[in-house]
Amino acid sequence: MKGLAVIKLGGSVITVKGGVPRPNLVNLRRLLKEIAQANRPFVLVHGGGSYGHYAALKYRVGEGKGASSPAGASRTIFNMVRLNAIVTREMISAGFPTLAIPPHAFDFVRDLPDIFVEQFQKSISAGFVPVTYGDVVLDQDSGYRIVSGDYLASRLAVRLGASLLVFGTDVDGVYRSYPPRQRERPIAYLTRKVSFGATSSDATGGIAYKAEQALLAAEGGVTTLIVNASKPGVLRRALQGRSVRCTRVSTDGV
Repeated sequence: MKGLAVIKLGGSVITVKGGVPRPNLVNLRRLLKEIAQANRPFVLVHGGGSYGHYAALKYRVGEGKGASSPAGASRTIFNMVRLNAIVTREMISAGFPTLAIPPHAFDFVRDLPDIFVEQFQKSISAGFVPVTYGDVVLDQDSGYRIVSGDYLASRLAVRLGASLLVFGTDVDGVYRSYPPRQRERPIAYLTRKVSFGATSSDATGGIAYKAEQALLAAEGGVTTLIVNASKPGVLRRALQGRSVRCTRVSTDGV
């Protein structure tokens, strides 16, 4: 779709870290306002933050059926449905005709199911703004597994022919060291030739996995940015094509 943006809002931005799962409504409402101000068609993908990652790690869902149980997977799914209901409610309140598409309703064998992509295409054609999220999904090979919001955002951007993919995180981009050294600037252009260090207890792979998915989207022809959505105005400017401090993901580094 011409001019379509796929926006991935990280769980670190839209939820409160640690403890009982709680949404960060201040950030979420501000970001939805910025998206509205950018005035372009979009698909929204969100992460799990304190709702999804804690449950996924606790019940070892990311390790597959052999290490976890359907009961643990079910609790993780329930937590993500709770968060998605909040995101959907806030999108509707912000004036977006929202349609939630839950990944757990589909069988993800190896790659993004065609029927899943078709739901987005049909929703957009009907005038809806689709929203989806990282989730536990069925898989004929393994029974069930986690599919991350980063993966969904990257693959949807390519399959839907989006012109822009923005990963909204709580840092200014990808850094060569983690945690970043004092006054270190993010990598301006991330390519497969650029190395960086990353450690994470994130249930879906952290910054290294995000960078890999961003590279795949860029290689699929989608302009891809990793920005700090926790800073007011950054997401809006990125969606408008204006300059922001970020990591631009590139196939050639220029």
